[in-house]
Amino acid sequence: AYDKIRAANQMKENLANAEIDKNYQDKMQKAKKAFDTQQWDQAKSLYNEASQVKPNERAPNDRINEIDNLLAKMKKDEENYKIFLSQGDQNLLEKDFDKSIKAFQDALAIKPNEPYPKEQIKKANEMKLAAEAASKLDQKYNNIITRSDDLFKKLSYELAKSSYQEALALKPDEKYPNEKISIIDNKLKEIADQVAKDLENQKLYEQSILQADKIFNEKKWDEAKLAYEEAKKIKPNEIYPKQKIDEINFILQRNAANEAEKQKNYDALIENADAYFKSDNWQESKKYYKDALAIFSDKTFPKDQIILIDKKIADAEKEKQNNLNKLKDFESLIADGDKNVKSLTYSIAKEKYLAAKDLFPDKFIV
Repeated sequence: AYDKIRAANQMKENLANAEIDKNYQDKMQKAKKAFDTQQWDQAKSLYNEASQVKPNERAPNDRINEIDNLLAKMKKDEENYKIFLSQGDQNLLEKDFDKSIKAFQDALAIKPNEPYPKEQIKKANEMKLAAEAASKLDQKYNNIITRSDDLFKKLSYELAKSSYQEALALKPDEKYPNEKISIIDNKLKEIADQVAKDLENQKLYEQSILQADKIFNEKKWDEAKLAYEEAKKIKPNEIYPKQKIDEINFILQRNAANEAEKQKNYDALIENADAYFKSDNWQESKKYYKDALAIFSDKTFPKDQIILIDKKIADAEKEKQNNLNKLKDFESLIADGDKNVKSLTYSIAKEKYLAAKDLFPDKFIV
């Protein structure tokens, strides 16, 4: 009887254990299904239920630990994913393309199927290529601008303008090349206007020099000097007018010195001539007046004095001739009177003597 009881109890226990095993296996299968479909909370709950069915079984607890570890990793991955996305977006805004791409690649390593990191990587690569192209364009543009500025500083305006236009072809919206081209156009206009003005001035200058040289060759020194000064006003930096003015000044100084010497000699000759004139030495006086006139032919005083001297010489010659005639008449009357005295015709002799006395009242011989 005891054996039957024990067998019955054993059967009962086996049935109970079979029920427990079935329940446990059922819980474990459902938990595995939930685990495989990543329904972590449900799987964990089922593994907890399985563990309660068989507390001594390690498998449910191992699975629970595994789920906890997976959940912890997933949480960390999610946090890192969001950090990488944030970093990638920020680096992209800052145009640090390589860092941005690396951050999105790290995010994609966590979630390979997410489209956003892929899209951002593509965007970053496109922006990087565009930035590199823009950088190359900027470098080329800046090199051209540097060359243009250098040409501008060297006053090579035509070449500088062409170079700025080349820069403008690369970046049509840039203000700087347009501003410089506008400045160059103004400069070129100023230069063209100045060239035209210089040509006109050169023409006027050459005409003035021709006129001045003509007057200079005519030895009209004061007029020539004024003409060269007018030419100098047209082109102040020209050396030739100044040289000619200096030459004229030298000539005028030399002429002034010569004139002063001539005036001195003239005055001395006039002084001697006047002295001889006062002493009635007409020939010597006339000689000195002629010498003075040889110095200054336009002086009227020596001419007038020579005319006066010629008159005085003529008057003296006439008077001399008259005196000779009178003397001849006087001597003839005296001779006649002496003859009459000898012939004792005293009344006639007296008449002769009185007539001779009328000619020379002071002659004591009468």
